[in-house]
Amino acid sequence: TPYQSFRVCLGPDKTSIHGRSYNTLANELKGRGPLSTHVKIDVEGSEWTVLENLLASDTDQMKIRTLDMEIHFGYRAISEAAYDDLPEEDRILRQIKIIEGLKRKFYCTGTTLETYRQGWWPEKDCTHQQCHEPVVHTSGGFSPQMFAVSYVNKAIVGEVPGGGEEAAPAPAQAAAEEEEAP
Repeated sequence: TPYQSFRVCLGPDKTSIHGRSYNTLANELKGRGPLSTHVKIDVEGSEWTVLENLLASDTDQMKIRTLDMEIHFGYRAISEAAYDDLPEEDRILRQIKIIEGLKRKFYCTGTTLETYRQGWWPEKDCTHQQCHEPVVHTSGGFSPQMFAVSYVNKAIVGEVPGGGEEAAPAPAQAAAEEEEAP
């Protein structure tokens, strides 16, 4: 199957915001078969409702073979304006719940933490300028405010997503097991 790249602005609705056209991930997945699609999301903070909607659809999740994305904690994207009035802690808790929801159907295969700084040291970094305090950081000052993460659908490795039961063995595995049987 030939690879095709589609550059689409993903958002919670099919709409136009400030002259930029958005579409939903569900619309982009229409007509695609099971485990047929690699999805790469780098939408500068618009990922949250896109992912939330994905989690609401088992059918759409089963169309995604692999998922690579960049995560932005605390970034206020225009397409996420419906959540601007939430207290910051509630927005972060919502985002964490969404990320944790992915583990129902996907395995995390890796991450590359990408940060604006490796530690937040205002006494050193902000003496001559105003610095933005990260909304999420560890007790040591490290901020995972923005990072990339990769996932693979559990069905690829033979697990039935959601049930935790093993799927039928792959044909090569079944043949090997038959040879071993007495």
